[in-house]
Amino acid sequence: MESLWWRDLKNSCGGLNNLRWFDKGVEWKVGNGEQVRFWCDEWVGDQSLATLYPRLFLNSLIKLRKLAKWEYGKREFRGGI
Repeated sequence: MESLWWRDLKNSCGGLNNLRWFDKGVEWKVGNGEQVRFWCDEWVGDQSLATLYPRLFLNSLIKLRKLAKWEYGKREFRGGI
């Protein structure tokens, strides 16, 4: 659950609409990956991986996992994909 302050800040900076002027003026730095959600954050380009690859996201078993917690080689999708 996000704070009212954070929600108001996001709304005043363009929110979820197409303007998003604030987001266009900042750049993601992944760092150690502890704060970046693999599927949901826009850390590769200007769209989330969930938006770019909706079918993969739908089948993912770890939709909210942080980048730092991603474990390669483990089963991450339903149906053995």
